Amino acid sequence: MKKIIVITMMLIISFMLLACTPTNNAPSIELPKTLKEGVTTYHNKLTSVLEVPSTNDEAIPTRFYNNTPYNPDDMLPRSAYQTVYDNMRNNTNDVVLSEYLTHYKDKLDEVLLQMEAIDDEAISTNVYITFQGILQIEAFVYLSKDGGITLRYTAQGIFNDTEVQYGIKMGYKDDLFYLKELKVYEVEKNFTYFEFLENSNMITVTYSENAQYRYQYVSQVNNEHFDISYTPNNYGPDGRVVSWYNPITNISAVVGDGYESTRHFELFNDKTSIFSYSDSGDGMLALRFQLLEASGWDHAYLDSNAHRNEGVYVDNYMLFTNHDYRQFNVDLNYDYGFANVGVTIDIAKENLTQAHLNLNHYDMDFNHPEITIDYIESVMANIHQDSADLAKYDFINFSNIENFDLFYDFVDSDLKMDKTPSYEL
Repeated sequence: MKKIIVITMMLIISFMLLACTPTNNAPSIELPKTLKEGVTTYHNKLTSVLEVPSTNDEAIPTRFYNNTPYNPDDMLPRSAYQTVYDNMRNNTNDVVLSEYLTHYKDKLDEVLLQMEAIDDEAISTNVYITFQGILQIEAFVYLSKDGGITLRYTAQGIFNDTEVQYGIKMGYKDDLFYLKELKVYEVEKNFTYFEFLENSNMITVTYSENAQYRYQYVSQVNNEHFDISYTPNNYGPDGRVVSWYNPITNISAVVGDGYESTRHFELFNDKTSIFSYSDSGDGMLALRFQLLEASGWDHAYLDSNAHRNEGVYVDNYMLFTNHDYRQFNVDLNYDYGFANVGVTIDIAKENLTQAHLNLNHYDMDFNHPEITIDYIESVMANIHQDSADLAKYDFINFSNIENFDLFYDFVDSDLKMDKTPSYEL
């Protein structure tokens, strides 16, 4: 009987231990113990992040004409454009990181070189960073108690003599590499904050003393981006602008109220922008169509600039008159796999009908019946409500100006010049 009890207890303990064992097989990150070790670790990590090949192609060269004569070789059948267009590369998940992170790596490169020269086990030191090859700045570098590397230094503004205090920190959070930067200008709480979390997102927050602010969020997973800003105005209504690209609907929408009144709706497919609707509040609308998404034409004249023959045709008949559109952009490049037959139309908002949106008015059919006047208005009317969760960062709600002052106090204290460094691990 005793043996049964002992065996039962051992089984219970074994199951308890198994239950406590992490199911994630990913190796846990071991935090650095010395400043030199930390600088090396985060330098290597930032290098690996930036070495991910960019999927952005080089700029597509376009053709420009200056009142050139008609060239029959430039009147190309739809199939010439369509074949290239149908095989264009999927660009929906392109996330370019280098423009955000390269200058942080440059600073860390310099720190790493100086740490190698120091060659000791210190947890803090002063190093000299060369700024744009001209100005040398003394920076205080230390290993924080959470294992992050922090750089603090003061510099003059590029365009004026305003003093700027910089705090840069990198480390690991839940085994994901992060990088943070806080720039505080001469006026207290006039600042810019940037944060990168590997395989997650990037955010940027700017705030000035007159309560003007902007919050930007970009996903590194699906390229979703969200932008909200507020600008006070002493001579009229305050300005509020919300911009959101929703990767589920492939719709980018911008709504600006106050002195910056704007309404913009744009639909993407997995290749490019295929339709846009812009209302600047002056009574006129700008509509842009990717005509490779429309039926009813069989030829397009290849010309990226104004030309008397530009446009699309069916049975040698031009479907648009010169008064119907503002601009045509027709491009075809086999080497880059790029094709575009785009038209921009200006129309008074009061004259807009569904026949314009589906191109029936121009004897064509835009093959996206979901694009209706009601749908466009609905997306823009509901952008605040539908994107409400994206306006939140931790407990800060950026759609509420009254909450915004809390953000500066929330920022990691290691980034602030007036706070005592956290040294001990």
